[in-house]
Amino acid sequence: MFSLLFFVPTGEIRLEAPKVNLGVPMTEAATKRDKHFVELQNAIGSAIAVQAAAISMMLESSPREDIDQESFCELLSHAGQLLTDTFYQLSVTRKSFITPLMDKVYKSSLDEAKADEWLYGKKFTEQVKEVKLLEKTSSGLKPAVKKANPPKSSGNGKYPPAKPKQVGTTQWKKPTFRFTRKTNYSQNQSTGRTSSRSSNPATSKK
Repeated sequence: MFSLLFFVPTGEIRLEAPKVNLGVPMTEAATKRDKHFVELQNAIGSAIAVQAAAISMMLESSPREDIDQESFCELLSHAGQLLTDTFYQLSVTRKSFITPLMDKVYKSSLDEAKADEWLYGKKFTEQVKEVKLLEKTSSGLKPAVKKANPPKSSGNGKYPPAKPKQVGTTQWKKPTFRFTRKTNYSQNQSTGRTSSRSSNPATSKK
């Protein structure tokens, strides 16, 4: 950016951009944005100072005294350069707020577009169409993405698949036996012996 800060007076009227007070919280994005506005403000202040110097040259000279035309024209030229650059930078600033709202595909084309009576130029619609066509053509040249086959399930529709620790292994369980005490059998056996003794006369005589 064209700047002539040496023209800014240091008297009561300050034409330099004021600094942000210490302790004011600022994000990184806000700091960058404020830096841009500071440059614009300083450029405008310099242009005002240059014009003031040119006007003072005219007012301070006596009617019979000739004005240094070269110095006078130089001051006006500097003022014009500063104002012209500031005008351009303001268009860039407007774009910086509007372009991010559009698709990223158009960003490079929109940044290079030169402003006329329209911010993005008269050929804005044509540029958008060209970018769309180029994007469509480039997408057709890309190889088709192969779809990955879904993993095969080890179960069926009714039952869930077996757990990993159960697959390919046989779990052996130690057999267990239960013994029940049959009291009826022992009682019947003793009763049978008693009845057999009583029925045998030889045994009873002994």
